[in-house]
Amino acid sequence: MNRGTRVEKKNNTVIIYIVLALAPLLGAALLLLKYRIGVGELSFFNSPWNDELSYYKQIEGVINYGIPKGFFGYNESRAAIGTFGPWSPILLLPYAVVGRIIGLGFYQIFAFNLLICSLAIVGISLFLKLNWKAAAAIAGLFALNANTIRYTMSISPEIVIMICALWMFAFLYKYEECQEERYINGFMILMICLTLARGYYAIFCLTGVIIARKRKKKVITAISAMLSAVLYLGIVHFFCSPYFRPLINMELIELLWKSPMAFVTSGVDIIINGFKKMPDFINEMVKFGSFGAVYYILSGAVIVISLLAGLVKRSKTIILSVINFVLMVMAIWLLYDVETAIRHLMGLVLALAAVSFIILAKRSGAAQVFTIIFLASTFFLTFFGETDFVIRPPQADVLLESDIDNTTFDIEYAKDGWENTVIWSISCDYRYLYALPKGAGINLCTEDYIYENAGNLKSRYIVINSDNEGLKKAAEDNGWTDVEEIGAVSIYATR
Repeated sequence: MNRGTRVEKKNNTVIIYIVLALAPLLGAALLLLKYRIGVGELSFFNSPWNDELSYYKQIEGVINYGIPKGFFGYNESRAAIGTFGPWSPILLLPYAVVGRIIGLGFYQIFAFNLLICSLAIVGISLFLKLNWKAAAAIAGLFALNANTIRYTMSISPEIVIMICALWMFAFLYKYEECQEERYINGFMILMICLTLARGYYAIFCLTGVIIARKRKKKVITAISAMLSAVLYLGIVHFFCSPYFRPLINMELIELLWKSPMAFVTSGVDIIINGFKKMPDFINEMVKFGSFGAVYYILSGAVIVISLLAGLVKRSKTIILSVINFVLMVMAIWLLYDVETAIRHLMGLVLALAAVSFIILAKRSGAAQVFTIIFLASTFFLTFFGETDFVIRPPQADVLLESDIDNTTFDIEYAKDGWENTVIWSISCDYRYLYALPKGAGINLCTEDYIYENAGNLKSRYIVINSDNEGLKKAAEDNGWTDVEEIGAVSIYATR
């Protein structure tokens, strides 16, 4: 190969990587085009996803004070230690770091999410030395999945989880090919991080234990997974606040040692009922759009494609990861419920599909047809089989933004965290709570709880919709003081 040919080939490679890196941006453009929303019309503050409020305000508290000054919880629950809400604080750290460096505005987070997606596509392509077909298939998973693109416009940590899961599988696949210890070490580090964020990722240690060549490494992998899972349970127990209801089906877990046979019977019933719900999900998708149907269909397709790829390559990594994936879905059904399991599948569907495409794209004929069909199905299912609530970008509301920007309400932070906590009455328009001071705690409370405890609320403040006559009457009866009006809501001091 002469020098001119080498230079031309190098230039072509650079162009290919540039195009691949732009895939997430292309996906964002497609989603914005679908809804006729301009790139300058986006905002967290008008998102229909109310859990983003808690993520955003907790991260604000971490950035400014190391930990929120008030308590995040539900019906005035609080963590045994600290002030965080019901999720592992580990989930908050990536955006807390980003916010500390470049700020916490919508476009900073949007740009960061797009950047790490692009880096994942290019990084994994280089790491695994992929041909352009395999790299393009991975890029397609990012660009043609409306859910992934919508999460680039969110401060929820799903994008970070997806990319960590993708790299975890990539390290395992690389280790199986090269048998170099550094790759199994990389897998373990990512598995530990993911487990501390979401405990069920510990199940993937099974793949690492079986694939690891050295007995010592098998033992270390198993121990690291168990310790991470125990540490996760400790974090949830001590550093997370209780929810309205237990997030985990504790009654079923108690049966495990009280009556093992009853545990098995109940578990089988839950799994059977889970499969029985699939037709309902699909019927809902056909009529209205359904997040559940879309991801259970894609999960089924990924299981089939991954098994095919694993058998073609004779890859233990993929075959065992598919088994782990199925076990994880069953575990989430048992611990949570069929509906809750859905959103936990996104990252793993992306990761498993990507590793499978790496193999299939190296083949010709039918194998590549599977990849193309899956990418096309992902596009049509996610862009046109979802509800607007799930994938519509958060379009800014000018009046809302103005009300938030012009708020003068402030809190002189006290040592007692309840003095720095604001009750979000569940019927209240939560969007205005973005105007609360950085570091304030937000405790979501049902109206029944507020009425029952109106004379003895622990939180210093409460936010009520201005047209909620019932709660306004409670405010008057209990001597609460109206201290601020923010758009459609009023903030009262309870003492």
